[in-house]
Amino acid sequence: MKYNTIRLLSLLLLLIPLHAYSLNLDHMLDKGPLITINRDSHEEFESITTYALICAPVSYVWDTVLKIEDYAQHMPRMVKSEVVQRNAEDTEIIAEFELDTAINNTKYKLKYCIDANNRTITIYHYSGALKGSRWHWEFQAQGADTIIICTGGSKNLSLFIKAIDDRTQTITVGINIMSMLANINYIKERSELLYKAAQGVSKKVELSNPDGP
Repeated sequence: MKYNTIRLLSLLLLLIPLHAYSLNLDHMLDKGPLITINRDSHEEFESITTYALICAPVSYVWDTVLKIEDYAQHMPRMVKSEVVQRNAEDTEIIAEFELDTAINNTKYKLKYCIDANNRTITIYHYSGALKGSRWHWEFQAQGADTIIICTGGSKNLSLFIKAIDDRTQTITVGINIMSMLANINYIKERSELLYKAAQGVSKKVELSNPDGP
């Protein structure tokens, strides 16, 4: 597997001589998310891996990702997002999505396999468009912050894109990067907003009760 490292924030190629100094991932993520493009032995696009720092506790980030019904209200171009099936243990969810895309809207269902103990979510294509797509999300507590690591990619975007894409799949890679940017931006902004709102409520309670009960 081959890796090309890209700074998502500016989408510029990031070339770092590893022998020059040790990498400080925390410092790098302070400046914005990072992404690697993963290719197979035939140089074909396989997946992307994204690293992002969210300034909110892991519980807020986890809840934001799984509050699927909120996506359509806050994410650009998301027309529909709803849970259509859920098992009793809350370890599997089937969700239906519709994206506003050129010519025809993209409609598909995804299966979420949730491991709350290890803070991981693996998402598989279930039906509709994007057949073969898959993502694996990991959530790591970093003090009061959270680091997200997501590996995966959207596959079989459309016959039109497949027809006009070049040998290195520039369009497919670009769409995956932009899609992940939208996801990360939503997760970051929503999680941090909810966390700040909760902190504000706590401070108001403290101020209204300075001497305790």
